[in-house]
Amino acid sequence: MKNKYTILLTILCIISSCIYINSSTYDKATINFSIDSDKTEPTINDNLNKNFINTNKDIDKNTNNIQNNINIVNINNADKETLKTLPGIGDTLAENIINYRENVSLFYDVADIKNVDRIGDKIYEKIKDLITVN
Repeated sequence: MKNKYTILLTILCIISSCIYINSSTYDKATINFSIDSDKTEPTINDNLNKNFINTNKDIDKNTNNIQNNINIVNINNADKETLKTLPGIGDTLAENIINYRENVSLFYDVADIKNVDRIGDKIYEKIKDLITVN
């Protein structure tokens, strides 16, 4: 009898935690509970919204870009041809980036690239996830 109460209490704990997760994280979730007769612990089979993997908004963008086979460009040591692979960066802007880091300063933050002549917010928004200073 004691074992049944333990199982019931465990199921109630799981349900309450799933309801919290369901209401705060997921749009839709289907959760099925079943107790295997050979086991003392309940098993959970859940079929969650396929967007589960992408719900975390704090995913490291560099990791995300690497997984998508997009090369991250280090603006402190990239050559002209590598810089030109970035969207909106042609010969002139690539040369401006190289001149800035050689004559003014290295880049300590990706936002520092906006200090380069002719690179403003518009270009920065296109390339900010594709560049690094490390």
